[in-house]
Amino acid sequence: MWCDGCRVFCMICHAIRFYLPREQFVSITPSDLLKSHSALVISKMEKAKFSPSALTSTRGALHMAQIVICVVTFAVSYVWGKPFHTYWIYCMVVWGLCPIISLVITIVEMFLIHKLILVFCMDWDDFTTGMAMMASLCTFSCTVMFANFYICRKCIWGWMVTILSAVCCALYCVETFRDKCDATRSATYVAALPGFVKILEAFVACIILISLIGYVGKPALLWCIVAYVIPLPLTLLTIITNIMTKLRKCLPVDRLTMIFLIISVLLYISAAILWPAYSFKDNPRPKDCPGYSCIWSIQFVVTFMTYVNLGLYITDLVFTWCVQSNSPLEHSSHFSGIIRRTMLFGLSLSQCFRILEMVFCALALIIPMFRGPMSSPYGIWCEFVWVFGLIVAVVIFVVEKCLVDKLIELLVLKHSWNDLSCGLSLLASLMLLSACLIYCTVFVCSTCIADMICAIASILAFGVYVVDAVMLKLKCPAGYLSSVRGILRFSQAFVACLIFTAVYSYFKGVENRFRPLGLIWCILVYVVCFPPTVVVIPSHLQKCVDLLRFCNLNKLELVLDIVAVALYVSAAILWPVYGYKHYKRDSKIHDYRFHDLNLVTVLTYVNLGLYLADLIWTLIVLYKK
Repeated sequence: MWCDGCRVFCMICHAIRFYLPREQFVSITPSDLLKSHSALVISKMEKAKFSPSALTSTRGALHMAQIVICVVTFAVSYVWGKPFHTYWIYCMVVWGLCPIISLVITIVEMFLIHKLILVFCMDWDDFTTGMAMMASLCTFSCTVMFANFYICRKCIWGWMVTILSAVCCALYCVETFRDKCDATRSATYVAALPGFVKILEAFVACIILISLIGYVGKPALLWCIVAYVIPLPLTLLTIITNIMTKLRKCLPVDRLTMIFLIISVLLYISAAILWPAYSFKDNPRPKDCPGYSCIWSIQFVVTFMTYVNLGLYITDLVFTWCVQSNSPLEHSSHFSGIIRRTMLFGLSLSQCFRILEMVFCALALIIPMFRGPMSSPYGIWCEFVWVFGLIVAVVIFVVEKCLVDKLIELLVLKHSWNDLSCGLSLLASLMLLSACLIYCTVFVCSTCIADMICAIASILAFGVYVVDAVMLKLKCPAGYLSSVRGILRFSQAFVACLIFTAVYSYFKGVENRFRPLGLIWCILVYVVCFPPTVVVIPSHLQKCVDLLRFCNLNKLELVLDIVAVALYVSAAILWPVYGYKHYKRDSKIHDYRFHDLNLVTVLTYVNLGLYLADLIWTLIVLYKK
């Protein structure tokens, strides 16, 4: 407090000295300076008056619409009177809390109180944008939950609540998009990448906590609950201390953040191993497993979200470490001893990461091979991922060790070698995340020691690749593969590969009546869209392509995106209609493949969203040119 007062005092002195002649400045007393400071505060307070433009503007209209729609959604859901399930309670809390936040923001901006908050407490623009992003995530999750658990053909109330919740989500997304596109609004923490990652961590933790089930009488799963609970208040405390600028100056926030992140990563690593092992121990998917009350499916959601949050915490830890060191990790004092030792063998820190990636991927690949070839499509996918991770690590290590990366960059690549290696590391991280999740869910049990070791090796490979990718991304390589557009492209190809795996698992050994023409059309859609997506990626990387193409690549991508969106829209409609139409709960063969239907449905919508985002991005690029 005293330091802030001194700082204000000095600023006033400097301002007065700059604008007044020297003889007048010498005659000014400290009491005059304090009066000047009081006058500044009073002038700020005088601005806190009623401003009706806060309601008549587009932003005010959005807030009013958000408040009204959220309240109506809350009321309709309450009148419907569904049982007090944890998902229903979560949705009610979200629909009750979001309009309150919007109302408070509207009142503050209507009376211009945010001008005082901006001076004394926090960055108001950053805070409001962050709240809009958080509300978008929460209302989206409510829409998905209500659509999954409470919708049926004759449930009119369920359809009404779901549609209203989707409208709420759309309104908050519009506000988020407007705020992020407004260059006059600041984004210091919550609306920037570090704060958004924190919001994602807290959001995923909430989804995990409301989904916990089947842990009674299992000490290992009770430990997982402890591992999920502890990081959540630590994350919220970090967000609050970074938002409150005065509080941040009084506490060693950077050091506490590092400690909190290390604790969270260790806890989530233990949960990522124990929860799948003990949840799916002698617990295959039951024959009759409806989507609205299946314990196995909910446990699968917890497993998936555990790996998502583990990746978020690892990324946050590496990013925070790099930012606090104010330099790349290889030049950080924290790693100076490691670097000196490794340089004795002619290895840099990044090359040490490559060796670890090779070791862990090879270990994860070798252990299942002792039992013979995989027959499950999901097992084949895991082996393919480990082979891919091993090849990427070996190729990058050899190229950088032999110092031919500059030669390749000069002769072959349009962009930098760092862009290529960063993009490949990001892709390998994404693929290893899917392999970890699939292997722990399908193959790991409490008595399967070899499978547990394989899963641990795969998780370690994923962690090392994430750290390596974040380190390379912090170097800000200019190019395509490590940019948002490149990430969108290889994410489309990655999701398509997962769709192929799930489709093959579904069609493997089923009767012809489970292969209607609608599903065959969906397979053609997935197959047709995959090769052009893969071909576009190297066309942005190689120099020789510039000599061969005769038209604008952006226009070709626009045509590809339009066709892909149209085809995926048809698949998003036909796959659920024909897939679930032929689903019979008394059919033993089909019951075991019901999760394949669900997986293909979800991934189809994910890829449709990716192609839509890529289409919008391409239109923006063409518009700017």
